[in-house]
Amino acid sequence: QHLLIYMGILMGFGGILWGTICLTYGLFMPATIPYGYTVLTIVNFALLARYKNFASTRFFQVLMSLLLPFMFQWSLGGFVASGAVMLWSMLALVGSLAFQEVKTSRRWLIVYLALTILSGFLDPYVKHLDLNLPPHITTLFFVINITTISAIIAGLSFHFLSLYRKFQLELEGLVEERTSDLLQ
Repeated sequence: QHLLIYMGILMGFGGILWGTICLTYGLFMPATIPYGYTVLTIVNFALLARYKNFASTRFFQVLMSLLLPFMFQWSLGGFVASGAVMLWSMLALVGSLAFQEVKTSRRWLIVYLALTILSGFLDPYVKHLDLNLPPHITTLFFVINITTISAIIAGLSFHFLSLYRKFQLELEGLVEERTSDLLQ
């Protein structure tokens, strides 16, 4: 449950960052998607606090975290114009591995792959939405997306490895304790 909340908070900050970047460049309609993500995350977590329905919260959060980056990419004019902002959806996949069964995560992976393929087909059609931003801005978009997603995924991986190592040490301690008990 904590990981879902951390993921939502991190992506929510990303939503604020992207919404603000859009507003800075006068992109009012595209800004509604990342800002909308942040607002929906807050509402989703408030509902979790009130009703304690983790399964529904988890489903909605992963669905939103998977779909909205693609929608945002399309609203900005495709892969290149957005700096492949759909990469933010990777966080939904990584997160789902932590708090769902592998079978469910595989389904989310299929949705992600389908949306990526769909984006490839849609790219020529959404390019008319291309905002004709200067090349250094689209490069900046790529840098923001790649570095932020890489840092978040690395951070989550370090966290998981730390938890795994802690669990492993606790298990080794229990084995030693039981072995000692048996030998006495």
